[in-house]
Amino acid sequence: MAEKRNIFLVGPMGAGKSTIGRQLAQQLNMDFVDSDAVIEERAGADIGWIFDLEGEEGFRKREERIINELTQLQGVVLSTGGGAVMSKESRNYLSARGIVIYLETTVDKQYQRTQRDKKRPLLQGADDPRQVLEDLAKVRNPLYEEIADITLPTDEQNAKVMVNQIVDLIDNLNGLNGSLFAITAKSCFNLRAVDIGEGLLKDETCYPLKKGDKVMIVTNPTVAQYYLETVTQTLEKIGCQVESVLLPDGEKYKTLDSLNLIFTALLKHNHGRDTTIIALGGGVIGDVAGFAAASYQRGVRFIQIPTTLLAQVDSSVGGKTAVNHELGKNMIGAFYQPSTVIIDTLTLNTLPKREVNAGLAEVIKYGAILDYAFFEWLEAHIDELVALNQHSLQHCIACCCQIKADVVARDETEKGDRALLNLGHTFGHAIETHLGYGNWLHGEAVSAGTMMAAVLSEQLGDLSFEDVARLEKLLARANLPTVSPDTMQPDDYLPHMMRDKKVLAGKLRLVLLKALGKAYVATDTDKSLVLNAIERCTQHD
Repeated sequence: MAEKRNIFLVGPMGAGKSTIGRQLAQQLNMDFVDSDAVIEERAGADIGWIFDLEGEEGFRKREERIINELTQLQGVVLSTGGGAVMSKESRNYLSARGIVIYLETTVDKQYQRTQRDKKRPLLQGADDPRQVLEDLAKVRNPLYEEIADITLPTDEQNAKVMVNQIVDLIDNLNGLNGSLFAITAKSCFNLRAVDIGEGLLKDETCYPLKKGDKVMIVTNPTVAQYYLETVTQTLEKIGCQVESVLLPDGEKYKTLDSLNLIFTALLKHNHGRDTTIIALGGGVIGDVAGFAAASYQRGVRFIQIPTTLLAQVDSSVGGKTAVNHELGKNMIGAFYQPSTVIIDTLTLNTLPKREVNAGLAEVIKYGAILDYAFFEWLEAHIDELVALNQHSLQHCIACCCQIKADVVARDETEKGDRALLNLGHTFGHAIETHLGYGNWLHGEAVSAGTMMAAVLSEQLGDLSFEDVARLEKLLARANLPTVSPDTMQPDDYLPHMMRDKKVLAGKLRLVLLKALGKAYVATDTDKSLVLNAIERCTQHD
């Protein structure tokens, strides 16, 4: 393993958490801790006695305090009680502070393993223990799955085999450079490292930090006036040493000069390899701060707190970091995953409406490329998103993060499927570069570029005229441009597009649509067709 990260074992009673945990700790030369054993030691009584005296509610309060304490240790394998996940706070502690392994087992196997065990208070005196186990599974199994980074069935394998499997999976997980995309049997994304909700900036449990940690917050003056004090105070309550650096506001400052401002601040304040860089802001701040985190002393921990819709649904999730060059957008950068993404949807209330609309371009993109059902949902709910309805926003952001994470987990460094996320981007980057960064917002440029890609797809016989019209209508309802800037002509596009990162061996690669919800990468498309598609999306006096 590249580093000793905490390992937390969760799962139902009888799953083998303690047995596997001891062997795993021994193999990895880590300390083993059993939360139930610690509770009994502190109380001077066994768990059954605590249940009898305090009830389950009293026991869970003890358990929550112990889980909070134990998860702050370093380099431990922690076996938790089966009901530890019932506490939201405990789930947050486990999720934020280590690798969570869900040891999955069936009710039948649980029943066999617990029949003679007299230390299970929830089963003692039960008329039908099997029914109790089934009822617990219905409630708890979804909670195990919610926080799991690795899910492994334990019914058919011995402890030694399980330990070897876990070690291999953890090595793979670490090999993703701290990626937030979990390696599981079901999905490569869990909201383990992405929290979405209202008021999260003030929620200490969302931050994977502890007392004494040094933190450098990177933000800009616009965001700082609203949220820097809030985040700083929350981190200081944890006990962190907090400093901040403000970058000039705007896409045109997404440069090597801004990157150097961060490095200078880190060095002046003696930040080492154990520091954490927090990006508090939109996509520009996230990209520059992420590149700084990837580069400073060859890599330090990085947390994303995106405050724009575009950053929340796209740039904060996936690990692309970069700065611009005058000859091309995002030409200098690195793939570097955040350890945590904290999405407080209330930050959108201070976002200019134009910025909200720009974010919706990336939202619509997800439906267009990979999820037709989500596209239909957007058609039904786009007005609610424009109006910043919290329920709809949180659902939308979670869907987008899920779609992106599934893609990135398959192709982190964009060797294949990840390219699909660039629908409209090659055209859009040409707009941004030609006009000068910041004159059109990224999402506005992507929106116009998405229409060009859709029209090109129609010309190639893939996308129907009706579907092109549906896409155009949805973008327009989001108050987004669907035509080229007035000052650009079709011939202006190709020189910029041929310098795009997606060009390989001198051949232009474009993301196009076979249908709504189904995208593909086209290589070496006839340039005359590309120009014609741009022409059809160009206004003429």
